Amino acid sequence: LLRLAQSDEKAYTEIIDHYGSVIYGHCLLYVKDAGLAEEITQDILYSIWKQRTELPSISNFAGYVYRMTRNRAINAFKSKLAATEPPADHLKSWLHTPDASIEYKQLSEAIARGIELLPARRQQIFKMSRYEGLSYEEIAQQLNIAKSTVKDHILEALVFLRSYIKEEYGIVTVSLFWLATHGR
Repeated sequence: LLRLAQSDEKAYTEIIDHYGSVIYGHCLLYVKDAGLAEEITQDILYSIWKQRTELPSISNFAGYVYRMTRNRAINAFKSKLAATEPPADHLKSWLHTPDASIEYKQLSEAIARGIELLPARRQQIFKMSRYEGLSYEEIAQQLNIAKSTVKDHILEALVFLRSYIKEEYGIVTVSLFWLATHGR
C-alpha cells in the first residue's frame, strides 16, 4: 500500500492480481450479471487507484475492499431492480373482464355462504382475520384465547371453505378462492 500510495504501477498490478477476481466473484454473487459485475469490479479497482494516497492509513485493507465491494454491488443490484419493469399482471387484467367479474362475484357469494356454514366461533375468528384484517395475535388478545387456537380455527375454516367451493364450483375456482382469501 505504501508503494501504491507513491503511484507504483507494479504495486497496483499486484493489487489487481490479488483482489480483482475476489471482487468480481463477490459482485457476481450480488448482481447475477457478468457484465455488470465486471463493470463494478473495474470501478472499484479504479477507485483504489484514485484513493491510493489514503490507503496506507487503512489497517485492514482486505476488509476495506470487501466493504467497498459489498456496498457497490448492493447499490448496483438495487438500481438494477428499480430499472426493471414488474412483470405484467395477467390475472389482474383478466379479473377486469366482464365474464371474470361475474365469476368473481359468484365465487365471492359462494365464499360468503360457506363462511355462514362455519361454527359460530370459527366464523367470528375467520371474519376478524379476513374482513377486519386483524393478526392472529390481535384476535387472540381480543377473544382472550391462545394464538395457536386462532391459527387452528383459521386453518380449519380454510380447509372447509376450499372443500365447499370445490364441491360447489369445481377445481379451477379453488385456486381463485385461495387468491381471494390470501390477497387480503
